[in-house]
Amino acid sequence: MKKYLSIIVLLMVSVTMFSQTEVVDKFEKITYNFAEFIQTPQRAVVTQSWVMSPTGTNSLILECYGYDVSYDVQKTESLVSPYIGYITAIIVTKDNKDCGDVITKLSRKESFCFGHTTELRARENLESFGEPVASTATFTFVYQNETWILTSVEHLLASAFNLNYNTMFPVQDQKSVDFNSKWVALFE
Repeated sequence: MKKYLSIIVLLMVSVTMFSQTEVVDKFEKITYNFAEFIQTPQRAVVTQSWVMSPTGTNSLILECYGYDVSYDVQKTESLVSPYIGYITAIIVTKDNKDCGDVITKLSRKESFCFGHTTELRARENLESFGEPVASTATFTFVYQNETWILTSVEHLLASAFNLNYNTMFPVQDQKSVDFNSKWVALFE
């Protein structure tokens, strides 16, 4: 009886080890695809609440690329989401807000933004993107039903993935949603 119990426990451990390896392998593939995608400059429409804007929002196009992409996968105690995964990267962004259609005042300095995404898209091809700024982005995933699901993005890019972060929120108009579709498809 003791011998059979040992064999059952060993089999259970082997199955768990295999599935953990499979889970990590899936996440490595997602990380690799993201790293490949973000190596070359990509653009995304992002929108945020902006009380300084007469329209209450600030929309702009981010042009960004990334490097130093890394990941981590951790086991959780959850039965629904037994694993959580993180991708972190340095994301260098520049935006086109300086050619915006709305003047705002921030710290006694006039600044511009786009109050409406229609005007934003009309000026997308202008080469008036500002200076690049580097920051760390963290993408959080949960593993459910044998699939990795993006649950949060701690960066201005959250808007591109139809997620909220800080004052960022998903773009609303269909043309901006379509513009961002390559970002959303990246983790599907």
